[in-house]
Amino acid sequence: MDETDAMLCLVLDEYDLLFEGPQTAELAWDWTGGHPLLLRQFGSAALTLARQRGGAGGQLLSTDPFCDLIPEGFRRRRFVRDTTAEILDLLSLRYPAALTLLIELAVSADLAGHSVAEVSADAEGARVLLDFGLLQLEAGRPVIPRYLSWHIPRSTHAVRHCVGA
Repeated sequence: MDETDAMLCLVLDEYDLLFEGPQTAELAWDWTGGHPLLLRQFGSAALTLARQRGGAGGQLLSTDPFCDLIPEGFRRRRFVRDTTAEILDLLSLRYPAALTLLIELAVSADLAGHSVAEVSADAEGARVLLDFGLLQLEAGRPVIPRYLSWHIPRSTHAVRHCVGA
């Protein structure tokens, strides 16, 4: 989580804003899984909201009061949508078992990205998802970044895979 704080600070520092907010850092981790480029996108979404709220450069701005609004702007970013599509394309071409597992996890995920499915590291496809950083096992419970659990159920690619088209 400290890496998430550091990355968000770097992103916002580029625009002469200071970042403060442990809830925002936790939310960023939940949505991005700690992926550096996605953290940049999350930070940019936070910056957009800060500017809309009158945040001026050089001031300490607590993002926690509006952190619940950040995911909407984050998940709408083209880069985030494109990243999800690229993941689905790669898995469908090279790792179909991993794609099937990822879709199952995304569709069954609760609002915090925790899947109700039980998965072991030895499950078919799980090792690929773990190696790619798309899956974490927290106390034996599978967790995927929330951007995946939000985008995948809305993806025509995932629907086609599920129906075998």
